[in-house]
Amino acid sequence: MITMRYNVDKTFWKRRFWDGRMGYPLVGACLNGGNFIILSYNFTGIEKLLPIELYAPLFIICSATLLVGVGHMYRNIQQRTEYDRIFERQPEQAKTLRLILEMALKEKNLSEDEKNEVNERLRYLKNIEDGK
Repeated sequence: MITMRYNVDKTFWKRRFWDGRMGYPLVGACLNGGNFIILSYNFTGIEKLLPIELYAPLFIICSATLLVGVGHMYRNIQQRTEYDRIFERQPEQAKTLRLILEMALKEKNLSEDEKNEVNERLRYLKNIEDGK
């Protein structure tokens, strides 16, 4: 009898665990969605009105449409606001951008309007940097 010995170390199991964690959001969402479809079909009395072969695709289409609509609204309205608020809490990034703008301001021949706009932006970045 030939036996094969596998040299399985800790990193092998850590990688498998990590792969499992990365795969769960997709598989878990599908399982949870299927479970919700079955439970909502059985416990709401819809089985008296529609067969599950019609209910499941109809539910998936309606919920996907709802998710796309809500996601679109979130991306266009709320996410922009959140990014602005997050940026205002990052003094190191503001300092880096301010230094880049100051260097660019010294090297470029800008009109007065452009200089005013850059100076206004520099003041904004300095305020973020100072925590105001």
